[in-house]
Amino acid sequence: MFIASYFRPLLLSSLLLVAGRSLQAQTPTVIEDKVFSYVEKMPEFPGGQQALFRTLGQTVQYPAEAIAKRVEGRVLVNFVVASTGQVQQVKLARGINPLLDTEALRAVAALPAFLPGRQAGKAVAVSYTLPIIFKLPAPEPVAAPAAARPVTEDHAPHPVGGQEALEAYLRTASFPEAARQAAFSGVVFVAVKVDSVGAFTSVKAQPGPMTKEQHKRLKPELLAAAEDLLGKGPTWAPALKKGQPRRGGHLIPLVFDAAAGTVSLYPRVRLFPDEPPTAEGGPQTLSNFIGRNVKYPPAALRSRTSGTVKIFFEVSEEGRAENPLVLQSVAPELDGEALRVVGLLPPIFPALEKGKPVRAFFVVPVTYRMQ
Repeated sequence: MFIASYFRPLLLSSLLLVAGRSLQAQTPTVIEDKVFSYVEKMPEFPGGQQALFRTLGQTVQYPAEAIAKRVEGRVLVNFVVASTGQVQQVKLARGINPLLDTEALRAVAALPAFLPGRQAGKAVAVSYTLPIIFKLPAPEPVAAPAAARPVTEDHAPHPVGGQEALEAYLRTASFPEAARQAAFSGVVFVAVKVDSVGAFTSVKAQPGPMTKEQHKRLKPELLAAAEDLLGKGPTWAPALKKGQPRRGGHLIPLVFDAAAGTVSLYPRVRLFPDEPPTAEGGPQTLSNFIGRNVKYPPAALRSRTSGTVKIFFEVSEEGRAENPLVLQSVAPELDGEALRVVGLLPPIFPALEKGKPVRAFFVVPVTYRMQ
């Protein structure tokens, strides 16, 4: 098979692709029986190699969700240039992520016809493997918010003994039978509500972002087991408002690992910091920023799709929004736009523990309403 070192790898930045346009894929009329790996005269894109780069640069669109999650790398796409010059039999030679793999396949399938390869003076079909590199620009240093950190008056409920007590409990807890039978691995978010004396009033589990295979394995019994697991854990202290006990709620991400037979907390983040992450200017300023920057996707407008997407993301020790996940989905196009906007968020005051910045998480709603 001819590997397209013949072509220079394509460096496709997110900025280059924002204004990209799609070309219609050629519809092959003939599938070749004999496909060559190398011939006397290799197929050539009209206008040459640089024209191929330009066409792909205009066609490939860096998926918004991949940008938000900072997914990058090289995808290898195999295809056949038929004796007619048409691009046929496009398939993945080596992928790195479904978001980028799908877009690379779409872009190659959309290429116009090549000048066909020739062997012994006859036009023949030739196999190619084309590398497409998705490369994000390096993240810029995060500037600290200009204003002073808002005073935090509300504190969420938390287990007595803090995160360490909850982690110790989960290490000794039995792996739920429902998860064992389903061989389930994935993230489950458990929302708890606690009254003013620390008693649970509600424990409700919901699945995190999952593959189709994970969804097949996720049963109602497993969500019930997650609720039961957390409900039997350490006692809780109530929420506080200006130092006074109040009702409140918290979100607990649990990671199920069927291979290890364990349930643990979402890695790296502190779930119950002394001071939660805070947007400069408070929640209303954050809501205003999202309102100014979100765009209603045309496909959602045409289908009159509306609703609220909730995005879970980490806030780094520097105050950067990282690793966003769709916590509450409405539709793929609305989810993707919400992820894009979260990637634009200005610096956030990071969470604090004992006065030092720590990694925590934040949840923001992005609401789409039809006028």
